[in-house]
Amino acid sequence: MDRIDTLEEKGKNVSGTVFEQQVKLNSGLTLRRIVIKLDKPTRHNEEEVWLLTNLPEEVDALTVSNLYIERWRIEKMFQVITDNFNCEIKTLGYPRAALFVFCMAMVAFNILSVIRGAMKEVHGEEKIEAELSNYYVAKEVQRNFSGMEIAVTAEEWKEFDEMSEAEFAKHLKNWAKKVELQKFRSSPRGEKKPVKKENFSPKHPHIATFKLLSIK
Repeated sequence: MDRIDTLEEKGKNVSGTVFEQQVKLNSGLTLRRIVIKLDKPTRHNEEEVWLLTNLPEEVDALTVSNLYIERWRIEKMFQVITDNFNCEIKTLGYPRAALFVFCMAMVAFNILSVIRGAMKEVHGEEKIEAELSNYYVAKEVQRNFSGMEIAVTAEEWKEFDEMSEAEFAKHLKNWAKKVELQKFRSSPRGEKKPVKKENFSPKHPHIATFKLLSIK
């Protein structure tokens, strides 16, 4: 990849400073390279993010970088609902049933987002992002829901149904203060151990699947 011109600063977004330049690939294709120099390194200690795009000049570098950030938020959401809300149930062979379960998982994600928002207001965004486990929160709700259906009558829920958003938010923050964070603390994954490669043995050479399928 050859650089046609130098990096030119285009502004800042929530992640860092955005630069742009034109580059030419070995194939001869000319693209725009968007570079985001991050204010804070990623968990893998990466300080820059590079994006290649063939979008027209009307779509400026800041717009491209912001769309990329939104894309990761969406992908992160799908990861959460897949890991915690069983949005893909293998026994649901009917498309409408599968779509219904997926939509319910999306609703559950919105509820989880409200819970996390209240927790951030009380305990701080950095602490909740780093320590609160979505899995343990979902399990706690799942474990207690059946009992609440029996113990709490529909009449008692009516108060919350008629409550204003501001008043409900106040209740959420009061409840968040009483949460024992230690019970819902995430367990950070350790570093992956490198996979040991086996030594090549001439007696057991690798045979490509294509060759096996080609044998008549």
